Amino acid sequence: IPIQRESRAGSMASAPKPSPLSLSSSVKRSRKRSAPSILRDQKKSQKKDPSKPTMYKLASPVHNAKEKEFQIVIDGEVAAYVQYEIDLKEKTMDLFHTVTEESHRGKGLAGKVVLAAFQCAKGQSLKIIPTCTYIATFLKRNPAWKDQVVQSE
Repeated sequence: IPIQRESRAGSMASAPKPSPLSLSSSVKRSRKRSAPSILRDQKKSQKKDPSKPTMYKLASPVHNAKEKEFQIVIDGEVAAYVQYEIDLKEKTMDLFHTVTEESHRGKGLAGKVVLAAFQCAKGQSLKIIPTCTYIATFLKRNPAWKDQVVQSE
């Protein structure tokens, strides 16, 4: 039954229904604040099980000597690689190009292929020439490998 009230003219009229826009500002704020907490709760429930390794953690670099690259292959395609050139006379390995395919970026693959190159160079008593700009980033994250780099004079 609609609530009847007297209008200014003195006749009876139905009370207007409150519109959603007429809600108090405190109610509006509380609704806005609840959305991030709902999203946060959803993200917490979607966290991956740390005991289950991802394909990126399982990915191991391989040495493709024919192409002069250290590569990580995922689903049959090269996802990341670092190219090199070895100078046996100077006993150096020049790391001149590092690539991670766009769909695999941000997963640590570039660091893995560069680490494999550093380990190979160390095993062959070669010093690294860091021509590729990513090598500086790698060395900031892995300062223990700085001794493996050719020191500029």
